[in-house]
Amino acid sequence: RLACVNAVGQMCAVMPREQFDSQLARIIPVVLKLYGKEKKHLLITQGLSTILSVACEEASRPMMEPLLNITLGALHPLLCSTIAANSDNPEAIKNTNELLRCFEIMAAGFPELLCSYLLGKLDITKVKSSSVRAGTLNIVKHLVTRLDEQLADKKELILAGVRPLVDNETSLEVRKVLCQVVIAMASQGYLQLEGGQRAIDFVIKQSAITKTEIAQFNAAAAKKKNAPDITPEKLRSMCDNVLHLATTTVPAMSTVLWPYLFEFIIPPQYTEALHIVCKCLGHIARNKRETNAPDYLLDFDKEVNLPKPPELIVRLLVMLNEPLSRGNLGSMILSCLQSIGPVLNPIVCNMWDNAMPKLAQYIEANAGTPAWDSNTWEDLTLRLLSETIKITNDEEWTQSLGDELSQQLQYYEGQPNVKKCAMKHMGLILQKLNRKEFIKAKLDMIFENTNHANEFERQGCAQAFGFCSASHLDIVLDKIKTLSGPAPAKKSGGFFSMFSGGGGGGGGGASPQAKQTLFLCLGYVASYASPKLVLARLDSHLLHTLEPYLNAKSMKADTKEVLTQAIDLVAKALHPSHLQEEYTFRRRDEFIELLINYMAPSKEATQKCRTLGLNTCSTLIHLDPAMSPELEEKLIKSTMKFYYERAPVQLGGKVTQAHVDADALVVEELQENFN
Repeated sequence: RLACVNAVGQMCAVMPREQFDSQLARIIPVVLKLYGKEKKHLLITQGLSTILSVACEEASRPMMEPLLNITLGALHPLLCSTIAANSDNPEAIKNTNELLRCFEIMAAGFPELLCSYLLGKLDITKVKSSSVRAGTLNIVKHLVTRLDEQLADKKELILAGVRPLVDNETSLEVRKVLCQVVIAMASQGYLQLEGGQRAIDFVIKQSAITKTEIAQFNAAAAKKKNAPDITPEKLRSMCDNVLHLATTTVPAMSTVLWPYLFEFIIPPQYTEALHIVCKCLGHIARNKRETNAPDYLLDFDKEVNLPKPPELIVRLLVMLNEPLSRGNLGSMILSCLQSIGPVLNPIVCNMWDNAMPKLAQYIEANAGTPAWDSNTWEDLTLRLLSETIKITNDEEWTQSLGDELSQQLQYYEGQPNVKKCAMKHMGLILQKLNRKEFIKAKLDMIFENTNHANEFERQGCAQAFGFCSASHLDIVLDKIKTLSGPAPAKKSGGFFSMFSGGGGGGGGGASPQAKQTLFLCLGYVASYASPKLVLARLDSHLLHTLEPYLNAKSMKADTKEVLTQAIDLVAKALHPSHLQEEYTFRRRDEFIELLINYMAPSKEATQKCRTLGLNTCSTLIHLDPAMSPELEEKLIKSTMKFYYERAPVQLGGKVTQAHVDADALVVEELQENFN
């Protein structure tokens, strides 16, 4: 019977037109009914496609048009279910291809009717089945690539038809097929039309799927028996490839993506896609720059939707501090900055042309090796920013960098390391400025936007104050005094005396955690400010300021740790190698005695506190004058004693592996610190 259907199709191809037209209304329904009676459909579909080829020719279209709805009504759900089954059976695959060919034949003969029918099946408010929407999109994708000429005047209609999915689709499977439709449209010139940029926006949104979304999906999927075929992570990777493929293989896409891709650099919701955006933008810009394309240089005043150059520069330089993130983010940003340098600021492009390849080579040579050090890389990005400001030599432009970065600081909530780097960049920008009121306002902004409970953000804030103090020491010290709040009524002087009320409970306006940040600020001020100015203010400001709080009767472990770090930074700032002159720190022994008390056994003396204490003592003993034998003996005895403390083994108990491991750790730390 199936062979007969195929034979009927072949007969229709050679049948006289009049006879075929007269029998068409009987043939089509009979063939369609066979789909419900037979399990194997390939021969039926092959026969039907031949019949449709004849029926959709111009001479027979009047006879075929009344039959179009029942044909679509039978074939559309059949094709959707076949695609959803995702069978790897060769016969099933052939049948799917033949069904797609049937739609191609009908669309060639009746393009308007087919578009209307298919786009109706994409209405997310009426069609609740994701498999139907996915199947329909597969048909649209097939037609877009096969019938460019026949659908030439329907391109805007098709773009408008998929827009509801672009804006509202939640199914992973449908989003996957929709991305495939977008790349098909890109190669056929759809995306140059109105609404095409919305499709690009959709693809980039899928590339920006966050780690949180992926983790939530994986946690839910782990509870199910069958693993899903498509996951957010796979969809994200696929969309990276789709965008890159469209950029590099479809020449006309440069007119769509340039300069539109600039709009995706700043918004934080696209952060996960930043690597692919930079990669594609860099590719387009490089080609335009090499060919001196007339549209390469941009007028940002006329391009009102684009972020301004200072916004782009500070955003990319901050994100450059995460060079090993997904997609080799650091290398992509460096390549992009080099390519768009003349667009952002012609003055810096020569320096960037020289620096960017070297930085990229540094990443390539050291990433993933023991030689990689994130602190070194952060210093390199700061140097890049510093050189950029130096070459530009424009106070207004530098201030605009500070304005834009201060607005972007909120983007890095939940990314403490990146936010730390952003604050360091802000401090460096303030260092290069001479506008006192602006500097004061931005120091306030940095402090207010710091999560003082987070170690990374606390350090970023402190280093920002330190960088700023290199040029504006008195402004920074006054700001620290203001931020600490009003001093309590005490005879002891020093603007940090307000931190200590009675037994050390605190009397200032700053919270205990904010005080810790301010202590660390003083340490970095000592490190980064001019050595001569630091010596001049050492007793009157730095030490006198810290002293009231150092000897508080009650002090939490985290406060001890931060104070120890601050003392260490001050001590390093007093070393002859930093001062470039000999200096005798007469109060050195007082601080060593203080640290011995901090490290003495108590519930506040954590392992971290003791490690920091040893490091700081190591710094202090290298300062003049020479340490007395009595103090040296006291330091060694006290540290050896408490470092060998461990939880006692009960009588008759055995020494466990935990005790052995603890001893090994102690020995390792002692060797490291005393060396």
